[in-house]
Amino acid sequence: MRLIKYFFTFAFLVVTAPLVTPKVHAEGDFLTEYGISYDIGLTGETTVTQDVTITNLRNDVIVQTYTLKVKQLDIYDIKIHEKNRDIEVDNEKTLDETTIKVTLNSFNIGEGRQNKFSIIYKSKDIANKIGEVWNINIPRTQAVEATTGYNINFSVPNAFGDKIFISPVPILEESKNNLHRYYFTKESLADKNITAAFGNYQYINFRLKYQLHNPNLLSSIYEIPLPPDIKSIQQVKYGSFNVMPDSVRTDPDGNVIAQYKLKPKQNLEVELIGNAKISGRQINLESGGALSEIPGSVISLYTRPQPFWETRAANIKEISEKLYNKDQNVIQNANNIYNYIVENFSYDFATLNEQFVDRKGASKSLENTAGWACMEFTDTFIALARSMGIPARELNGYALSGTDNTRPLSINLRGGDFLHAWPEFYDPNYGWIQIDPTWGDTSNTDYFSKLDTNHFVLVIKGIDSDSPLPPGTYRFDENSEDKLVEVEFTDNPQNVEFKPEVEINQKMNLNILQMLFGRNKYELVNTGKVFLYTEDGEAIPPLSKRIFYREKDLEDLKLKIFNGQEILFKIM
Repeated sequence: MRLIKYFFTFAFLVVTAPLVTPKVHAEGDFLTEYGISYDIGLTGETTVTQDVTITNLRNDVIVQTYTLKVKQLDIYDIKIHEKNRDIEVDNEKTLDETTIKVTLNSFNIGEGRQNKFSIIYKSKDIANKIGEVWNINIPRTQAVEATTGYNINFSVPNAFGDKIFISPVPILEESKNNLHRYYFTKESLADKNITAAFGNYQYINFRLKYQLHNPNLLSSIYEIPLPPDIKSIQQVKYGSFNVMPDSVRTDPDGNVIAQYKLKPKQNLEVELIGNAKISGRQINLESGGALSEIPGSVISLYTRPQPFWETRAANIKEISEKLYNKDQNVIQNANNIYNYIVENFSYDFATLNEQFVDRKGASKSLENTAGWACMEFTDTFIALARSMGIPARELNGYALSGTDNTRPLSINLRGGDFLHAWPEFYDPNYGWIQIDPTWGDTSNTDYFSKLDTNHFVLVIKGIDSDSPLPPGTYRFDENSEDKLVEVEFTDNPQNVEFKPEVEINQKMNLNILQMLFGRNKYELVNTGKVFLYTEDGEAIPPLSKRIFYREKDLEDLKLKIFNGQEILFKIM
């Protein structure tokens, strides 16, 4: 069963024939038009004004009463205006529902005549500040079929910051009187919630522990994944290690792999404390590229079958062939897969209470719709996308969902550690695009054209569907109840500095070819706590080294940080 957090129902109209005993008539006796404004204040308190216009379609009926039901939304200060005057409010509250009954004081009789009134109330459930980002969730409205017009707008103060995303895309935006206002129609809403985010970056703190045990009689090398940088989306700062790694490298997926050499029978607990800032991105489905434009190397690595991503299974191939449209771009075809999964499968909330959930893989998940958790949504999307020729891979991480059960976490680890899984696919114009079909199903919210700023990636799985294992799985004992993953919002982000630092030194050049070209040899060491990037886009994680050759008279080296900003560093 799909959960919808906020849900309005325009319940019924009670009408009477003039001078006759009141009776209930069908909705077909009227046409109804709604205009709803959500004015969000600096504290997040929202004033909702619902203007209702009811047009008579017959001469022998009039509107007498109107009932509005608001579910799972705490509302207060309810007022009703009719012809510029207040009328009595009749409302009844239960645990999760408020029923407002409007009894009209005046009636407009005759076909084509109109009755107009406004229902006004306040709520603190529409806008919430999570960390450093304001999140807006305006519930979808289920109106009667006779609705001729249904328009919504909402406004936010300029102080909320820049727009990160709005979904669906508004038909009009305007800014005046220190407010941004956004407009939607019934057609543009397409029966979806309105979601939006305002701010700059979401700042989080993390503490990760990795418990390593060497049972061997000889020293052995053990590897652990550290949270990766993701250009333009996620910047990571490695604040401190209790034990410094022996070496650090990146793998083809972009994971950062730290190596530790353990002595025979040694136990070692590695603790990494750090910060991250996360940005959102909204994509335009019409701006996607063609399958033929995807680099062959990406196709080769990220469309092949893997355990749990059975691209050659008969049921996977059958569905992907039905969903594929040769006249659509990569993003539109990926959206076909996303919609198919969200519309046909439902999250099983019982899995949240299970200690361990077996990973079924895409093919078995499609055969048995019971027990779907985030891994089933993720594996199925990846398998269908790869079968269609669209590169796709898996992300494991921490999604800061608070207590909202419409955004569940499904990877239940010992010690109370909960992680989440979601997929991403590759478009030649946008690069890798993260989506979340699990939360799209449970929240009735668009998690395809944009992802919120609360998804923190810990590992990327594309080359191998099984590895690397995410933080939280590295334990001395499988029965250990130690909490190994802690993630929280940053209280004072202004005190967190993401400052790049490097050392660049000239080294002895023994490369004859480079010498013939008149180039010197240099060693770059990332001595800071944040990632750097070469002009070609190669990531240089903290603690790692790079060797490069440049002209002998080179004095500065140009590098970039995660958002593309260029920085010049002096060569020593």
